[in-house]
Amino acid sequence: MSFADIIQSSEESGDLETFGVALQSINFWGPSEMNPRNMQENCVSVAIAHMEFYETVHDLWNAVYQKDLVDKALDFDQMLDLLKHTGMKYEWKKYSSQIRQDGTIEMSAYDNFARDAQGLDQKLPSLIAFMRFDATGHAVNLERATPDYQSLADVAFKDYQHDSMGADARADAQQAESIILLWKSGFVDTSQSQKLNREWTRRIILESHRMSEHGGRKPGREFDGYSEIPRPIPHFSDNPLPKMGGSNQQ
Repeated sequence: MSFADIIQSSEESGDLETFGVALQSINFWGPSEMNPRNMQENCVSVAIAHMEFYETVHDLWNAVYQKDLVDKALDFDQMLDLLKHTGMKYEWKKYSSQIRQDGTIEMSAYDNFARDAQGLDQKLPSLIAFMRFDATGHAVNLERATPDYQSLADVAFKDYQHDSMGADARADAQQAESIILLWKSGFVDTSQSQKLNREWTRRIILESHRMSEHGGRKPGREFDGYSEIPRPIPHFSDNPLPKMGGSNQQ
């Protein structure tokens, strides 16, 4: 019996084969399996953990720091530690809103992002960090939403911080003052590429086994082309990675 079957059925009992799914159906581990302790300031860590196929954000932290982190926005060094741990090179590009003299928006950061989205499918899965006009920020995952990519409308903006299914974060990003896209552009050490791919595959297989034991698979956790990296991706900037973390994360 799958998670959906338990939700839709009137079954009030079962055995160990369906026990895990029953616990999920009552949000026993919180609203997000990726963030089971329902932390509020760990959006960057959650986005990286999901992109790297960890079961939870705590698994990522323990892999990097051998301990959990407190519920506090990452500082810049901590964020770089997490990204460097992936063994990948990264590139970024910033999109800003264009504001008229009277304070109205002439072109939003999202619209500028959409105008420059040709070839974005070759950078997925990736993540964005964005700042709102109220000086708060957030980070979410970008994933393929359709097999045939045409525009930014074919990309899913997924927020796994408080939703195992990945809440739709597009509307939030559309209201952003600025957006930074971060994507993988190759291996730091190509001799480690096979090892990294084995690690990705191992985590995916373990998760697949866990979900099959519980009667289903966690949505949005497909292996999405990492084995094809490095790809011929245009190089946008030689600038160092900008600050994406801070006390404004939510």
